[in-house]
Amino acid sequence: MNSHRLIFIILFFIFYAFAGSGPYKCAIASDYQSQPDPGSDSEDKSDPEGNDTIEADFRSFPLTSLKSGQGEAEIFEYSLRYSRDFKVCNKLPVKFALTQSYVDVEDNTNLDIPPYLVGLKFDVETTLPFFKLRHIYFRSGISPSFYSGEWHINGSTFRMPSRYFLIFHPDNVWTFICGLAVYPDYERQVLPIAGFIYKPNDKIEFYLLPQRPNISYFLSERLRLFIEGDLLSNEFEVTKDDSNGTVLTYKRGYLSLGTELKINRDAKASVSFGESFGRYLKYRDAPGKLSLRNSFCAELRFQVSM
Repeated sequence: MNSHRLIFIILFFIFYAFAGSGPYKCAIASDYQSQPDPGSDSEDKSDPEGNDTIEADFRSFPLTSLKSGQGEAEIFEYSLRYSRDFKVCNKLPVKFALTQSYVDVEDNTNLDIPPYLVGLKFDVETTLPFFKLRHIYFRSGISPSFYSGEWHINGSTFRMPSRYFLIFHPDNVWTFICGLAVYPDYERQVLPIAGFIYKPNDKIEFYLLPQRPNISYFLSERLRLFIEGDLLSNEFEVTKDDSNGTVLTYKRGYLSLGTELKINRDAKASVSFGESFGRYLKYRDAPGKLSLRNSFCAELRFQVSM
């Protein structure tokens, strides 16, 4: 099925579900776990004016040799994300985010790899009750994006991935999600979304969702130890051999061990160290692939809420 047609069908389904849901109270939350039941008599005390969050990530992959061929490469990743939670007409919960990402590539190979890759992503997400069913919610989001090898925005690099999934939150211990993500004009246009959160007590949490899955142990209210994994796959439009519009795929994964400190009520910072795997940069329709061996990686992350 054409991905654009699939998006249209899903949007129609969202409208139908929302139209039949009636009035509701639903506090949006990034952890999928603070969704009150639709129709509940409990008061929603979330701030209708919303709150703002700024996150900064710095990730370093030191100089590493290629899996095959001569040469080495060093990669540094940086991302800055601003997000805001608010309600439309004091009713519909919406999360807006803007993310700027940068990948610096320094290599001494004979491959024609751009020295840097730049991404700019807008994100809008909302959560709705699912046909008045208790404990079940429907979350959808779109992410208009520009990924290229240049700092300026080029219309040809525009993509609009989207995601649609159900959240089942029967109690404060378990949360399950299941759905799909749609990537028009990408090599793989549809991918499944599945995972769960398990928090049996205040000390341990299993956050096994597609985005940054982790297992956490809380030493105190301010200090957390964690094991975290991450998989990244992005496609950038770059210039190769004086030809514009060549697609370069950047993939990598890592597994790390780290600690997070809650500095105060509004700020926290974390540092982690681990091993990267499956890293490569590859042109989709042109020769050239930079495939790196597994290596050490380090990450520093800050988050401030206002």
